[in-house]
Amino acid sequence: MSGIYARPGQAERPVVKLRETLCWPSLRKADLVGRPVFLVCVEQELESWLLADEGKISAYLSTAAHTYAVKRVTKPDRVPNPKSVMMNHFKSARSWRCEDRTHAIKVLRAANTDLRKLRRSPTFARFEKKLQIELL
Repeated sequence: MSGIYARPGQAERPVVKLRETLCWPSLRKADLVGRPVFLVCVEQELESWLLADEGKISAYLSTAAHTYAVKRVTKPDRVPNPKSVMMNHFKSARSWRCEDRTHAIKVLRAANTDLRKLRRSPTFARFEKKLQIELL
């Protein structure tokens, strides 16, 4: 099994226990053993990638009567707690509780994807590059 290890400034370290206990049984079940498969580890949380594109967050949280402005995050991978930042946006804009499993998809679908903004995240840029190499 190959992998993408998104840990800037650190050597690549395979996650052996995770691979042996969770990945291999799932690969066998999906009949993917022997095929190229990549383990993706996001350095912070998926929310750090969402924070890279403030336009999507704004589009989802804005209403016809009130535009919710989201400040640009230039280094989303360095945000100490991206999940709490997203929760604060949801609470401030709409008094909603952010449910990451459902709202992440809704935020992603709220506006067109701007890959330039997502590439502000070095972990996303490496992920995208690896996908492009493997798909060629």
